Amino acid sequence: MGNCNNKKITRRKFVKGVAGAALCYACLPLKSLSASDENSGIDILGGEGGNVQLAAACGTYCGACPAYLNKHGEGEKRYSSGLLEDSVNSLVESMNNMSCDGCLSGGTLAWHCQNCNIRLCAKNSQDNERCSGCDSLPCYRVTSLINQGDYPHRNEYLPNLEKIRTMGAEEWAVYEEARWNCPECGLAMSWYDAECSGCGEPRSADIFSLSFNISLNTGWNLISLPKEPAETAVASALGELEGKYISVWAYDGASWRVYDPAAPDFCDLSMMNAGKGYWINMKEAATLSFSDITPSPEVTLNKGWNLAGYNSLTARGASNVLASIEEQYISMWEYKSGWKVYDPISPDFSDLRDIKPGYGYWINSKSECSWALP
Repeated sequence: MGNCNNKKITRRKFVKGVAGAALCYACLPLKSLSASDENSGIDILGGEGGNVQLAAACGTYCGACPAYLNKHGEGEKRYSSGLLEDSVNSLVESMNNMSCDGCLSGGTLAWHCQNCNIRLCAKNSQDNERCSGCDSLPCYRVTSLINQGDYPHRNEYLPNLEKIRTMGAEEWAVYEEARWNCPECGLAMSWYDAECSGCGEPRSADIFSLSFNISLNTGWNLISLPKEPAETAVASALGELEGKYISVWAYDGASWRVYDPAAPDFCDLSMMNAGKGYWINMKEAATLSFSDITPSPEVTLNKGWNLAGYNSLTARGASNVLASIEEQYISMWEYKSGWKVYDPISPDFSDLRDIKPGYGYWINSKSECSWALP
């Protein structure tokens, strides 16, 4: 679930915002509108890219839409992280099956854009086919879409339309292209990519932030922390679950360790770290949320059985995730209300297809090795 609040929008608030934005941009030199500094090498006014057809009628930037990137992007297929709000996960998963050239491209449109009443209204009433020039903005069509569900990318519609009105669609499209590119390798990122699908770099601080949740069922759950907690003591790492769990168990390759919140002084499990898997016995269903530092992408595996964590915020196919230890492991197991297995010898007969953040995994390794994520 994103950190942006889905606030109700009124016309009065929008008009005041437009006036403020216009004054701000008028007072700033053109250089200040650049999305780059000396290190980035990208100038939003003179850089490459910035396809104007990606400036959608509603104010979204189509270049970050999963449906557009499925057709025009590079790198892996976009996966939902699995740790966002259920409605957001469902949206991204549905878009993984779509293909689109952009709202105003004149080419293929995703099904939800084909009959979009915002797009059709702007097409019939605005010279540039965008809401940015409409005197009725914000109208009920735009505000209804923003307030429908809890999708953080929609909260950018009206601020984006203000910028398009002030900067012009072409300059804004270049600005957005730079904003949504990976800060490390330059690969385009989608609205809900937690990290770059090419190099693994975390999403830029220039785009809206995300928080992540692990859903826990009553009873036993096999989990991992895909990000290192700020405080690693078990009681601190699970602070928001206080009173809701019975015990936490870890396996170090030779023996079991346990943390019992009712008797912490007699426990031999004192910390929880990313890269480790944990069994947690819940008294009731609950949610564990986090937004802390990113851990190392490598996990050390012992010979034999390892209870390991998946150090990523991006779901990926099992064969891809395990490529660095190919021929060094026997199988990988997941538990979520039932067991699933991935067998590299018989991948087509395996029911564990995708490795997801927040899950813990049993890995049977042939030898000690280092599991490096892609």
